[in-house]
Amino acid sequence: MNKTKKTNKKCDLWLIVDFDDVINKTTLSDKQMHKEFSTKYNIPEGKINEMYEESKIINKFGKKVFRPDVLIKKIKNNYPSAVNLEKILRKYEKNNFIDQAVRRALISVKKTQPNKNIKISILTFGDIKFQKRRIENSKILKVVDDVIYTESSKKEAVERLSKKYSVKNMPFVITVDDHPRHVDDLAKLKLKKYLNIRFSHPQGKHSKENHKSKNIIICKNALDIFRISVLAINENAEKNNKKYQKFAKFIKQAK
Repeated sequence: MNKTKKTNKKCDLWLIVDFDDVINKTTLSDKQMHKEFSTKYNIPEGKINEMYEESKIINKFGKKVFRPDVLIKKIKNNYPSAVNLEKILRKYEKNNFIDQAVRRALISVKKTQPNKNIKISILTFGDIKFQKRRIENSKILKVVDDVIYTESSKKEAVERLSKKYSVKNMPFVITVDDHPRHVDDLAKLKLKKYLNIRFSHPQGKHSKENHKSKNIIICKNALDIFRISVLAINENAEKNNKKYQKFAKFIKQAK
């Protein structure tokens, strides 16, 4: 395994944001895609949803990962008259479902802090080829610095990449995710300056599921992601500083 290359470049904040149901309205996208499959080929939506779940295959890491090629194959096997399925899938991969409030929040974090070195990464779990097509077609790449793809543990991905920073230059790390499983995984991170945010948008399919870990900050709107990010890079302020007091209040609200 290659050693992680160290960097001497100072980073004040490393904001790591999930793609599905944080940056992208994936639940809405999936619903519309399933409805189009159902309407066009006269397939009950319940059956589409069932085949979708069956298309989540256990990978070499023991994780269930949705495989779009498996879904297409299942639909074709069950409904031979269904044609041009790939064309519909590609249409939804081209992605017109970016949450514009989250996009603006990410832009604003950097724009309002011009004297801070801020890195924004997307950290996404899923079929890597599928996720790459979706993210590259979404135009969100203009907003972020890089994309981290994984079919394994998000926590392990962050740990591996954080090793390139020295203890002295370690940034304040914030992760933002909607899925309780990934939030609980990320909660195991042992970083000195770290916040674990769960973005709980009511439209997201995992919004009603509970996470198990403590010290999770719950955000229900993009503005809070922006506010917490800006306050986090001032966490070394004097304790009588108003910004520090606001930041401490967010921590007390963590669940």
